Amino acid sequence: RFKPAAKAPISKPRPARPRPATTHDNQWWFDALNEGVLYAQGCGQCSLVRFPTGPMCPSCHSLKWTKVEMPLSGSIHSFVVAHYPQVPSFDYPLPILLVDLDPVDAPGGEKIRMVMNSADTDLESLVIGARVRIDIRSTDPDMKLPFAIVETSSSNGASA
Repeated sequence: RFKPAAKAPISKPRPARPRPATTHDNQWWFDALNEGVLYAQGCGQCSLVRFPTGPMCPSCHSLKWTKVEMPLSGSIHSFVVAHYPQVPSFDYPLPILLVDLDPVDAPGGEKIRMVMNSADTDLESLVIGARVRIDIRSTDPDMKLPFAIVETSSSNGASA
């Protein structure tokens, strides 16, 4: 019987990663990430440190605010590993972490949590409470985002 020659699969270019929505209230935060700095927002009146950014302090309703530089380290508060639905611009399985950033020296000692993807991490090392370092990486030519990388015992100096 005649069998047509197998066609080589056509490789399509990988689509660009979806971009986060930016507004007047958060564009400064994305601009800072592009400079390699991770900020939260501090109230200019009551000193509450908050994230995500917004136009008004949720505590005292002040419209005055400052930038508070956050440490590039923290621990996993929670996580999920997404398998479906699959968006072509991401690798799967896709770990998504809720990270407790290390506290800053600010009045109130608020704990800031940020949602971010994990990178360069084995799924087995995803454990609540595990230490992470934050790496700010390019996701396209003019966008950088924070990624959490789980510190293993060999990278944080702990012995087995």
